[in-house]
Amino acid sequence: MADDGGLTLGELAVQRSISKDAARRLVKAGKIAAHQTNGSHGPAWCLHPDSEIPERNGSAGAAPGLRHGPATVAQPADVAALVVLVDRLTTENRELVGAVAAWQSQAVVLAGRLMDAEQRLALTAPPSPVLASPSPQTVAPSLEPPSPRWHLWVTWGLTVAVLVAVVVGLLVWR
Repeated sequence: MADDGGLTLGELAVQRSISKDAARRLVKAGKIAAHQTNGSHGPAWCLHPDSEIPERNGSAGAAPGLRHGPATVAQPADVAALVVLVDRLTTENRELVGAVAAWQSQAVVLAGRLMDAEQRLALTAPPSPVLASPSPQTVAPSLEPPSPRWHLWVTWGLTVAVLVAVVVGLLVWR
């Protein structure tokens, strides 16, 4: 407490949860009624935050933190438009997720059919000439490793890639 019942800069800072420098800026800006007194270490401010601020040319107005009640946040004018946009995009995304799921299941079905067809073709293929010859012949050992079934995977991968391209094309075309 100052000499005449006012607050010091430190007390005001604690009361309003601001720094001592911020309290000093409020005084210098004329937003708080204050006067200087002679303190033990030289001139000191004696602040009266509840007192009427003396009117002067270019008055700074009321001090911050003097409002009573909670602060309100002003809503932008376009919040309603943004809410509508988010709702519309959410609905479209749900529809697109459903379409992608349908195309993925169709791709799995088609890949299964393709593998079945390739297996049937492998069963109906004519036997190799080495196995068909009735006379026993000596077959020279091959230096090449047996052919892997990578061609089945390549075919399946290409089929999936084509289906994905079709889905992407349909989504872009919309």
